[in-house]
Amino acid sequence: MKTVSTFITSFLVLFTTTAFASQGVVIEKSDKFTELSKGFKVSIRTGPTKNAKIYDFSTNKITVADEHGAPFQRYYLQLATADREWAKEIVMFDDKTNVIDLNALLFGQLIDTSKLKKLDSAHAFSFYNRLERILSQEYGTFEQVYKGGLADYLNYMSIEAGFDNYIARTGIAGDKLTQALKEVKMPPLVEHQQLMTEFIKAVNQKDKTWLLAQQRPNSSQRDSGVYARGLNVLFEYFDSIGNPTKFNIIRETEGRSFDLNSNKYFIIELLEHKGRREKIEMEFMFVDTYGGRFIAEYDITGVHFR
Repeated sequence: MKTVSTFITSFLVLFTTTAFASQGVVIEKSDKFTELSKGFKVSIRTGPTKNAKIYDFSTNKITVADEHGAPFQRYYLQLATADREWAKEIVMFDDKTNVIDLNALLFGQLIDTSKLKKLDSAHAFSFYNRLERILSQEYGTFEQVYKGGLADYLNYMSIEAGFDNYIARTGIAGDKLTQALKEVKMPPLVEHQQLMTEFIKAVNQKDKTWLLAQQRPNSSQRDSGVYARGLNVLFEYFDSIGNPTKFNIIRETEGRSFDLNSNKYFIIELLEHKGRREKIEMEFMFVDTYGGRFIAEYDITGVHFR
């Protein structure tokens, strides 16, 4: 039996249990932010790396190409004057008109996105809209500074003023958001065994629509292409071994760390197949993120993919 770390004559694809497709992420400035940002050069950066795209945000509304395929994503709001630059993290939703205002600035700075990813889009957006209620005691102070001037607010919320001052200003608010996030209840996730059963059924039925809909949010273009091209190979292989549907779970372990979300690794043995190999095994790695359970990787013996 092969181990999790050994991949011999195998076929690897990445995929998940829900598709998130968007033509673009719509972002607009609130009237107050438009007023306060006069004299600033404003732009949106799609990520922290040097290859990230930067969109000029001199207009009141822009659409950013959705390169991530996730229901919500962290971007960077870049602001600059003649002598100073700031970059503020913001969380944007792919199916909403996102408004840049005090709430967006606070949420992006105070929330841990890796923990927010336990929610689906609807629950995450609802949680975002509760920001003022969750921070009812602290919000007025932030609002007062914000209305006094955008540069004053950005400096007030900066760690450059000293770590102790930063914690004194933001620590309680951040802790309240973290606790409130823990209390959000999500529907139970589909069982791992059920998801593996549905995957094998879809392969046998050549249900490419369902299978393509499983693409993992934030998959790279390369990984998405590997998965899409590999489906026909997988269909042919299952046909050649008699389209088995039954399996036994051989091993279940905690998988490697993946985006700080819970994950499990399974090895299963396909039963009642007509393949030449006595044992045909599949491997699945599940990741719980964006409110769902996703199969981040799968591997199967006996398939050569080119």
